[in-house]
Amino acid sequence: YMNTSSDSAVQLSEWVEMRSKESAQFLYWYQAIVLQTLFLMLVHSVWEPNFDMYLDTLTQICPWVFALDHVHYARLLRVFVKTLRDLKIRLPKVHEEFMKGKFVIQKTGQPFSSLSDDHVHEQNNRNVKPDGGAVGLLGSLNALSKPEIARMVNEFVVHVTKPGISKNFGQCSQAVFQPIIVAQLWTASRVDVIFDKYVPDSLKAETREKHGTGNRVKVASATPIPKDWNAFLQVDENKEELFKILSEDLVNVQHQNKTVIS
Repeated sequence: YMNTSSDSAVQLSEWVEMRSKESAQFLYWYQAIVLQTLFLMLVHSVWEPNFDMYLDTLTQICPWVFALDHVHYARLLRVFVKTLRDLKIRLPKVHEEFMKGKFVIQKTGQPFSSLSDDHVHEQNNRNVKPDGGAVGLLGSLNALSKPEIARMVNEFVVHVTKPGISKNFGQCSQAVFQPIIVAQLWTASRVDVIFDKYVPDSLKAETREKHGTGNRVKVASATPIPKDWNAFLQVDENKEELFKILSEDLVNVQHQNKTVIS
């Protein structure tokens, strides 16, 4: 920057500091540009991928989430950054792979096209929810046979599958849940059944609390199905015990030369 009144050169940082003190509007738009640049750098670090840039950008974003009063991010983002920084010491092999770009997912061979895992997860959700909806998908063997639906996400199945006429959880497991897994085995040699994990004091836990809670039920095979299924699913402990029953029952699922991992 050249000061036209004195023809003396001024460093950009000095000029920004001077203008920020003189004009609140300048300060506002300058901070907006800085924040926008950080977001672009974060996207760049994922697309490239560049783990050092990713970590450095997240570190710079940390003060902003405090300043902008994003309580959950302010509490958890710094923990996430600290965990990533400790990888080099605590898990050097993981850190080495991350430095090679394996902290993101590469779906194509094209450069600058990597995706974050949550982005890919959202794409997978879109794939398993066609125009007919997820419930229609689970009732169709042809739909379940699609290559992109090779892995069943158990909590998704539990939420969209109603217990029907089942009188207890044991019947629900055998008559409703297991047929969905068996249908997968017709077109796949292996099915991985993934159970969600409920971590206390996490962002998801706090979000679920805002949605309200249902009634706690001691879940066992002989336990009658509650009348309010949605209220039952609002309690994390209920689902954890239900997942245990479903997992144990899957051990009895047999199909020639096929494998079920639960």
